[in-house]
Amino acid sequence: MKRLFPRPALEISGVLRRSPYFRGMPPERLEEVSRFFQEELYPKGSLLLEEESRAGRLFILLRGTVAVSFRRGEEEVIVEIHRRRGDLFVWSALVPPKKYTATAKALGDCRVLSISGKDLERFFHR
Repeated sequence: MKRLFPRPALEISGVLRRSPYFRGMPPERLEEVSRFFQEELYPKGSLLLEEESRAGRLFILLRGTVAVSFRRGEEEVIVEIHRRRGDLFVWSALVPPKKYTATAKALGDCRVLSISGKDLERFFHR
């Protein structure tokens, strides 16, 4: 994973505005929460997160394809494929016990926005 220079908050708020999870939020609040997001690149085949690890971040897809899977014994079961810009995946950073319940893998080169679960919780409790 490679962290990129921060995008302007207005550019990120434009992505969030189109997401069903942030749609309808007042523009000044969108710009405020946008400052907490980081843009990240994941090359094809890399893991964004692993099942059972500590859940610290939520992700919004900007570009690429991400497979979300979990293990059932020796078998890997893919439960979701994210392809659409603005798809939000992996809520575990907000839900106790704050462990990832699945693995997310880049099926091609991916660009995502990520935010710490703690930052998002603080933002919503203001």
